[in-house]
Parts: sequence; C-alpha cells; structure tokens
Amino acid sequence: MATILVTISTFPRWADDTVPARFVFDLSLQMAQHHQVIVLAPHAPGAAHHETLNGLDVWRFPYFRPHRLQALCNGGGILPAIRSGLLPKCQVPFLFLNQLFWLNRMVRRFRVDLINSHWMIPQGFTTALLKKRFPGIPHLLTVHSSDVHTLRRLPGGGVAGRFIVNSADRVVTVSRFLH
Repeated sequence: MATILVTISTFPRWADDTVPARFVFDLSLQMAQHHQVIVLAPHAPGAAHHETLNGLDVWRFPYFRPHRLQALCNGGGILPAIRSGLLPKCQVPFLFLNQLFWLNRMVRRFRVDLINSHWMIPQGFTTALLKKRFPGIPHLLTVHSSDVHTLRRLPGGGVAGRFIVNSADRVVTVSRFLH
C-alpha cells in the first residue's frame, strides 16, 4: 500500500467543519480506500494538531506563535485572510518556512511514496523546494483556478509558476479552463 502525503492550506478543522475546500477532504477519503493517506495542513486555533479524522491521519502544523494569533488559515482561504489586515500578511513567510520544515519531517517520518499538493502557492512551491532534497519522491500537483489568478497578480508569478510546474512529476487541473 502506497503512502500518499496530501498537503493543503484549507482543510476541515474538525469533523463537522464546513470550510470551502471540503472537496479535498472527500478526495483524500477516496484515496484512503486503497492507500495510506496522511494530510498535512496549517494549524488553526481550536483544531487538534494531530488526529484521525474519518480514518485520515491529519497533521496540522503551527506556523505562528502564539498559536491563538494564527490568522492565515482559519477556513476562509489565505488570500481573503491576507486582505484582512497586517497580522496575516506578516505570517506569510512563517507559513512557507514552517510548511517546508513539516514537509521534510513528514517525508522522513512516514517514508512517503507520493506527495499530492493542492494549490500552487504555497503547497506547490514548498513541495517544489523539497523535491531538490528528495528527487525520488513523485510530486502530483493539483492546480485550482485560484492559482492562475493568484500567480497573475504576484510579482514574479510567472517565474514561480514555471518553477512549480516544472518540478512536478504530474500536473492535474480541476478545470479545462486551466489547460
């Protein structure tokens, strides 16, 4: 049975959470019928750092201290959080660094066979960086429509997008619009 590490920025914080990206939870449940699935997501205040959620091994990494001030990944998406104030903006580099640290930790701990990153920024980017250290672990990048819009707005977004896509072993898009 293959071990798949799913990395995502928006994931249910608890069993009955109604976060916008619940579809990744459902997809992970489907994959778990045939594989060991480990989910790595940013921690949100009130959520467990580690739990089994409907059979999924879910790890939520802290990215800012004190944890109660984590404001980027609270269920509504990173971009709306960034627009909401200065504190979330200041947390962006910490999110990237901590995600890279935890990706490295999870790959070593669980002998991951495949990394499936959802969203190009930050998950695809941090996984692309990790691929430099672990080139033998395939990276399946799932691109969502917000990725295209985000990269178009970021300075250097085109360069970052090419780096991320070129480092992925396979790219899946959720819409034909993204081809």
